[in-house]
Amino acid sequence: MEQIGKQQGILESLAAIDKNIKLDTSNLESINFTDVLSEYDSALKQLQEDYTKLKSDANVRPFTSYQLGAVQYDLGVVCSLF
Repeated sequence: MEQIGKQQGILESLAAIDKNIKLDTSNLESINFTDVLSEYDSALKQLQEDYTKLKSDANVRPFTSYQLGAVQYDLGVVCSLF
């Protein structure tokens, strides 16, 4: 009798696992990966542009306090993308 109870518990666990797998599969099917990759591509391009501006501003000579402020601002923009 105890063996039947264990088997019933295992079957119930397997049924719950199967239900979760089907739900996860359904959730994955609803994701539009094209949009995700497009957004990633756009964000990466923006990061590259912002980083290029940061490097350009950091290379201006003479490096005045005004220029330091511009570089700090640029750094904040780059860091905000993370």
